[in-house]
Parts: sequence; C-alpha cells; structure tokens
Amino acid sequence: MAGWKQHGQWERQNSERQALVEIPRVDLTKTNNIYNQMRQQQWSPSVQTVPDAFDFDGSKQLRSSENDYSNSSMMWSSVESSNYGKIGHWSSADTDRFMKIQQWMSTSARAVPDAVQFAQNSPKEQQPLSTEVYSRKVFIGGLPPDIDEEILLDVFSQIGPVTIDWPHKDQSTNRFPPQGYAFLCFEQESSVHNLLSVCTRSHGKYYTRLSSSSVTDKLVQVRPWMVADAEYNTQEKYKTDHRLTVFVGGVPRTITAEELALLIKKKFDGVCYAAIEVDGDYKYPKGAARVSFGSRQSYRAAVSTRFIKTSDSEKQMEMKPFLVEIAMCEACGCMSTRQFCASMLCLKYLCGPCWVVDHVGAKINHKPVVKSSAERTRHRYASVQM
Repeated sequence: MAGWKQHGQWERQNSERQALVEIPRVDLTKTNNIYNQMRQQQWSPSVQTVPDAFDFDGSKQLRSSENDYSNSSMMWSSVESSNYGKIGHWSSADTDRFMKIQQWMSTSARAVPDAVQFAQNSPKEQQPLSTEVYSRKVFIGGLPPDIDEEILLDVFSQIGPVTIDWPHKDQSTNRFPPQGYAFLCFEQESSVHNLLSVCTRSHGKYYTRLSSSSVTDKLVQVRPWMVADAEYNTQEKYKTDHRLTVFVGGVPRTITAEELALLIKKKFDGVCYAAIEVDGDYKYPKGAARVSFGSRQSYRAAVSTRFIKTSDSEKQMEMKPFLVEIAMCEACGCMSTRQFCASMLCLKYLCGPCWVVDHVGAKINHKPVVKSSAERTRHRYASVQM
C-alpha cells in the first residue's frame, strides 16, 4: 500500500511538473516590472509602443524584421532546461501577470485590422500621444495588389473619418491603387496619432498588416509627415533672399527640409535655408522645394549645375531660379519689376528701361520671364537660358 501511495504521489508530482513545463520561462523580476509599468501607463492591446523592458539582451531590435513581427511571441517561450527549477516559484498571480503580458505581446505583433479598435475607445483615450503635429495626409505603401478602396475604408475608418486617395484617382474608374500605394486623408490630425499608436515601429519606420483575398497579413509601411519637417534654417535669424534662392523640382516626398539642405550643402557651400512646398489643405509635400544660399557664387553654381541626385542616387532633382511676382530692379534699384532674365549671364530682375539698356550685343536675344499671378499656387521657376 505504501508503494502505491508513493507511486501515486510520484505521478501527481510528475503531472504537476509537466503542467508547469508548459509555462514559458522568463525572468520573474523583469516580468513583474513590465506588468507594473503597464498598469502605471495604462497600456492596452491597441497601443503599439514597445517599452525598453521588452528589449531582451539590450538588442533593442525586438521587431527588426518581418519574422520578428509574426514570431515575437516565440521570444517568450524559448527556454533553457536549466530554468526548470525556477518554475516552482511561480504563483497564480505571477501566472496571471505573465499571461496579460503575453496577450499584449501577441496583439501588438499584429496591427491593422485586428488591433485597430479606436472607434470603441473613449474620447480621453483618443487624445494625441505626442506633441508632434502631423499632416492629415498619410502615405501607405506596399499594399496587396488586389486590395480596393472599400477594404481600406473599412479598416482605417475605425480610427477616424477618412477618405482614400491616390494619383489620378478622379481620372480613372479603377477601384484598386494602381501602383501599390495610397494616401489616407483624415479629417482630424489626432487620427494620425491614433493610427501610429497601432502600428509597429522598427528602425524609425512604421508598419502594419493588411489582408486581401489573395494575401494574408501583408506587411505594409505607414509613412506620416511631420509639419515641422517642411522648414529648416541653418541660422536662427536668417532672412531669406529670393535673389539667392533656387527652386528644386522632383523632390521625393519622404525627404525633409533638413535632409535636403544637407544634401545640397555637400556640393554647394553656403546653404542657409530650405523649405518643402506643401499643399494648403493637408500641409503634405508637393514634390518641390526652395533652397536659399548665403552667397551669389553658391547660387550661380547651383543654377549652373541644374541637376543633383538624391541620397539613394536613383532620382535626380532639378534646380532653377526661384521667381517672385514683383521684385526691385537690380540695375537701377528704384523701380519694381516682374521681368527676370534667366540667362547665366544675367540671373537678375530688370525693369523695362534697364532691360533695354542692359540687353545689347550678345544679350539681345534674351527673353524675360514673368511670374504670372495665376500661377501663385504653382511652382515658381524659370528655365535657365545659356
């Protein structure tokens, strides 16, 4: 009988041990700290900010690849056999803490549409998560080829009132974004903050997942635009001079004013100011910019070079003289004028009488360029005449 009791006790202990083995082994102290931090900050499964405590081994690259997004929960269950002896220290409360963290991790590893639940949140929870001001227009790229406008609306309208747009949409009957990207145009700027909060961030970029009839949980990029990135000044009180300013066309919509200034500064000294042209409705980049120099020499060098490659060397940006509607004549200095000579021999504004006096001999065939008032909202530039 004693033997049977011992055998029964051994089976019960072995059964309990096997049940405990199914619990992933993690550092209990770290788990408690994470749980307490979650309670203090009132995190929810819809918030995708990854705290430092989750960055095991100091790598801070918990989701550095697509595999990390889909398999992040595996990091919790990878255990060495040497930790088995620590399982007996877990209480029911500890297990509850761990399971809540496990649930948070599982939800945060997935993004839209499952984690997008802002439509059910209270107004207090929908307040912006940062002080940054974003454009209400957000780029989303890498879309499934068969995803249509209706699916995008169903998913992202949970965050806030939104419309879907893409280039030349009003001129086409196609319901699918033709180039694999689209723009989310929100009615409220706070919706952009809410969108970013349900995205996963890796190496400074935001990602989420979308599904269609042909693709499940495809990783797509969400690219917001910060309004402050549209302007960069190298000198605190520098006053821009339109006579030393170039128009830059073909600017990638991902580049900031600071990045553009530093890129041009590598080739031409004296860059003092850069501004990205944005639209009036959403303050979103239009693909053009203006850059001001501190010297006439740098300005002429930029106009003469005309083309400059982007940082990835795949595209070229074009630099031309930046035009204003009315300027002071640079010859007499006493009359205003709209006429600009774009020749490299001139590159200046001249009133009517001064134009006649100045343009003789080799300059007689130069043509004046005028900035039309009807083009006020369009790019201001002049084709350079050699």
